[in-house]
Amino acid sequence: KLRQDDALRTAFSLDRLSEAPLEFSWTGDKEVALTVDGFLPRAEFRHLNVTGVQERDETGAYVYRFPGEVWPEVATLLTHRLGVLLKRVNP
Repeated sequence: KLRQDDALRTAFSLDRLSEAPLEFSWTGDKEVALTVDGFLPRAEFRHLNVTGVQERDETGAYVYRFPGEVWPEVATLLTHRLGVLLKRVNP
């Protein structure tokens, strides 16, 4: 039986293999705001909640705020483990 966490991880893998990975947007330098429109596997969700502060924006998407010095580690985790694309946007 496929558990929810396994299903989410499989979805990210299939997106990566099909060369259509999910795209998360981010902004900031000293404080980085990462917008995640969707659900994450449990380990990555926990990591973002321990490393940053979770909020919701007006669309219902999760926004995680991180100190700029931890952003490189967070970005590496998301791109290597989940294969997401991280797109920088202007505020």
